[in-house]
Amino acid sequence: MIMDKETEGTKLFHATRHNPVKAAGKFVEENLNNAGQILKDYLLPKSKDMDSIAVEEGKVMEVNGKKLAVYHDITGEMKACSAICPHMGCVVHWNNVEKTWDCPCHASRFTTDGCIIEGPTLKPLQKVTLTD
Repeated sequence: MIMDKETEGTKLFHATRHNPVKAAGKFVEENLNNAGQILKDYLLPKSKDMDSIAVEEGKVMEVNGKKLAVYHDITGEMKACSAICPHMGCVVHWNNVEKTWDCPCHASRFTTDGCIIEGPTLKPLQKVTLTD
């Protein structure tokens, strides 16, 4: 483009390649889907049965009206922290492959006990003490 030559990448890298009007439908669709997923995390009831969590697995539970990220460690202990990401307030999800709590909104990641792996969050998940 600088040398005023046409190549295979000319259209791909052209500054006016984006058409907001054409992209509007997909933009709205994706944002409605995202909002629906976030609302679902808040509105749908979560399991209350901690016995259903297998060893080395995590699950978002609802205990006393609060969403908790509960992890069943290899020693049999249940670790719990708030399931609400401190960055923007989304509900974290369990990542069974990485064994982490991941925020679906902005990709913050946390260890099984709520410590930050990567941000944008600047605060860990709040630890919670489980009582019988």
